Amino acid sequence: MSEEIRATDTSTAAFNATSGTTNPTESVQSPPPVLGYGFPKPQGKIDVEEALNRKPLRWTFRGQVEANRARPAPEVLDHRREKDLEQAKQDMLEMQGALSQSNNFNSKSG
Repeated sequence: MSEEIRATDTSTAAFNATSGTTNPTESVQSPPPVLGYGFPKPQGKIDVEEALNRKPLRWTFRGQVEANRARPAPEVLDHRREKDLEQAKQDMLEMQGALSQSNNFNSKSG
C-alpha cells in the first residue's frame, strides 16, 4: 500500500512538473519571524510610566474613543427620529384599519 501512495505522489509531482502548477502549500510563503527583524535601539532610558500616561495619538484605539466622545452629537437626528416614529405610527394605524376591513369583508362573505 505504501508503494501505491509513493506512486501517487510521484505521479502528482510529475504532473505538476509538466503542467507548471504547484501544490497550494508550496506557493504560500510565510513572513519572516518578527524576532528576526532589526529593530532600532531606543535613545536613552524608557520611562514606562510616562509613556502610559501620555495622551494617546489620534490613530490609536484610545485616541479614537476620545475623539468620538468629544464629537458633538447631531441634534437634527432627534427631530428626524420623531418624524420617522410618527410616520411609522401612521403606517401601522393604516395597516390595522386595512386588516380590520379585510377581516370584516371575509367574515361577511364566508
